Order: sequence, then C-alpha cells, then structure tokens
Amino acid sequence: MDKVERIYFRERFVKHGNRNELKRAFLKKYRIAGRQLNGVIFNLSGKVESNKQTLLRNLDTKKRKLDTVNRCIEAAFKGVRKNWFKIHQYKRQVSHLKYKIAVLEEGIKANAPSICFDSGNLFRKQFTLKDNGYASHADWLADWQGARSSRFYCLSSKDESFGNQTCQLLPKGLQLRLPNALAGEFGTHITVPMVFPHGQEMLNNALLAGQAISYLFIRKDKGWYVHATTERVEAPIVTERKHGVLQRCCLARGSIRKRRCLEMQSHMRCGMPKTT
Repeated sequence: MDKVERIYFRERFVKHGNRNELKRAFLKKYRIAGRQLNGVIFNLSGKVESNKQTLLRNLDTKKRKLDTVNRCIEAAFKGVRKNWFKIHQYKRQVSHLKYKIAVLEEGIKANAPSICFDSGNLFRKQFTLKDNGYASHADWLADWQGARSSRFYCLSSKDESFGNQTCQLLPKGLQLRLPNALAGEFGTHITVPMVFPHGQEMLNNALLAGQAISYLFIRKDKGWYVHATTERVEAPIVTERKHGVLQRCCLARGSIRKRRCLEMQSHMRCGMPKTT
C-alpha cells in the first residue's frame, strides 16, 4: 500500500491528474478494493494538509520573530550609547529571517508539496554511508525500501459492519481483508489472533455503539503493531448517596477544634465509624 500511496502522490499532487480517472486506473492496475484505495487517499491527504499547515505555522512564527527583531533595532538606535555590535547582529538576524520567510512562501505556493515518505534522518544517511554503518549504497537502499513499506491504514466508517470494512475486530481476533491481487494465494481474508493490551474495553463499547474504528498497522523491529482509533463512548454519571459523600474543608486557618468537628461529621456522613 505504501508504493500505491507514493505513486498516487506523484500522479495526483505532482502531475495534477484527474481524481476519478486515477481511481479507476489504480483499481485496475494494482487490483485493490475501492475501500482500500480510499484509505490510501485519505491518509495521503492528511499528510499533504499537515505539510501545508506546518509551513503556514512556521511562516507565522518567522514573521512574528522578524517584527520582534525590528523593534529591538529601533530600540537600540534610540539609546544614547549605541551598541553597534548588537545592532549588527540584529541586522544579520533580519537578513536570515527574510530568507527563511521567502523559502516558506515559495514552499506554500509550490504546485507539489515537499513530503518525505518515511524518516528524513534515514534518507540523509545515504550521504555518509560509512559513518552510519553501511558498507555500500545497496545496503542503505534495502533499509530505505523496507522502512518505506512498513505501514498501512484501514479507513473506517460507522455505516460499515464492525465500524470498518477492511479490518474488523472480532472475538477471535482482527480480520483483515486482503487486496484482490493476493486473493488467489491467501484468500480474501486473514485473521490475526490478538487482544489490545490498552483500550480493549473502549473498543468493545465502540463496537456495541456502532461507531467507526480506524486501524493503522506499523512494522517495527519486533514485529507488527496495530493502532486503533475511535471516539470514546461517554458513560453517564451516576451518583448514589448510599455510597457516601465527600466534603471539602473550606475553613480558613482557625482552631483545631472546629476542623476536628468537621472531620467527624464527614466520617458520619460516609457511614464510617468515628475515630478518637
């Protein structure tokens, strides 16, 4: 799915192909289900939007910092004894910030967003192979290709059974729908026995409420990990006076005798024996 995501990014966001035509071509070429392709597109759109919002946020930060430095320069010139070295450093900052702002504005106006599909740190290791433990570029390329195919996303919908058509949490484990290209060899579905160590009760409540559950599969050194995302089912607040009450001491600094009386009243309301 990662390869499909990268090729779709090139065809849609770099070459600006038609969305409907690309969808028909990808379904036929890669033999995947429409829902699986929708998950790829949804995940990719999130990355593109995140890249855009990051650039806008960084641009706003740089502009505010530029205004601050300009005010510092004005204040430095108003002084009786001017520190020319400090003024020079402020001007250098202004020049550097203007360059950064120009780069960010160019990136925002660019036709294709700048996205690295996987870790930027791993990508830069190819330029210093020996320092990073690689004997050749082929060794680095093997790690790079493996890292780029280490995750896939299953899009959810509350209108689908078990909140997801591609991946479903069943009593016997996670049932994953395979692409049509693999159906002849492995069948249409595989089941992975598993239980979520954290949030299993929350997922069970979401299934009972008919909510959507999205799944993100990530491959790491020790194996595959699954992240499930859903909305928390709010439990109603139920109060029973028979279980006792809590009382807060709002007295200012006063006599110990008054506080002791209040503690005794609290114990009595909670149905606990009085202490001496």
